[in-house]
Amino acid sequence: MIPIDHQPPGYWATNLYATPRKRPKSDAPIKDLPPRAAQRFKRAREGIRALRHVTEQVVFMGTAWKWVWMYEVGGRKLGYLHPMETGLSGTFIVTEEEERELALTDGLARASRQAIRDGR
Repeated sequence: MIPIDHQPPGYWATNLYATPRKRPKSDAPIKDLPPRAAQRFKRAREGIRALRHVTEQVVFMGTAWKWVWMYEVGGRKLGYLHPMETGLSGTFIVTEEEERELALTDGLARASRQAIRDGR
């Protein structure tokens, strides 16, 4: 289960693509996001897709997350990109073992290490 309650109230209401029956094109955030956020989306998307065997799908994840860009390898979910009205959000899936390894990594930013520890 992926928690959605770690964000401020109303956060998920700012998802850029909210209409369940209107699937956004895979490159739509590059045009629809503010310029800096669009660049972040483009770089994140390119980086994830450059990983070996990664697939990308634009899927509707219900009334909270709405439309997301989902990344998988062989059926294992790696993460999601969430285009929001004013920026970009990401959710990444790590196993408990990966979480322990990341907690010991010196090269990981303190904010990232804290987010992993807090499940954000």
